[in-house]
Amino acid sequence: MIKIFSFVAILVVILGINSSCDLAASQNGLNENLPNKAIRIEQQNINSNIFVEDVNSLCNKLSELKRMPHKDPVADDYVYDGLMKKGKEAIPCLVDKITDRTKMDDPREAPHILDFTIGDTAVFMLHRITKEPLQSILPNEYAKHWETEGVYAYFAYVEKPQHRKTIQQWWKAKLKQLDLKQ
Repeated sequence: MIKIFSFVAILVVILGINSSCDLAASQNGLNENLPNKAIRIEQQNINSNIFVEDVNSLCNKLSELKRMPHKDPVADDYVYDGLMKKGKEAIPCLVDKITDRTKMDDPREAPHILDFTIGDTAVFMLHRITKEPLQSILPNEYAKHWETEGVYAYFAYVEKPQHRKTIQQWWKAKLKQLDLKQ
């Protein structure tokens, strides 16, 4: 008998709590579907912010880019995905960033480079957006090393700061070909 009484008492308490919550929710104008709607709304806000943000704002956040996938079209990275979505619209601001030698963590899914910079991120984003082969931005003496050294030929070239400026000039000429405003 005590067990049945205890069970009924617990049941009354549980039902009382739920009724109180329902009453409070209805008094506050909330409905029982709020948690599901709130989650969907939050998800929509997260996804829409990526694409609503101004392209220059995204370019100014290159140092925050944490994942640049090797093959996947989406990185689940706010800056990367936003710039990829902006596409050609992002090219001029990325070209401006090529000479930025501020160090950052290498976001590529490749052997990491310790002296990776915001300018390198801009170059790799330009490559991703335009599909322009990286070796095409290198002078012949470095481009010929691409076959044996791969991307390390690029990093050997940009060790000299003036070479970053040369790459930037190459991209500015490319902007004119693409008829994009600088």
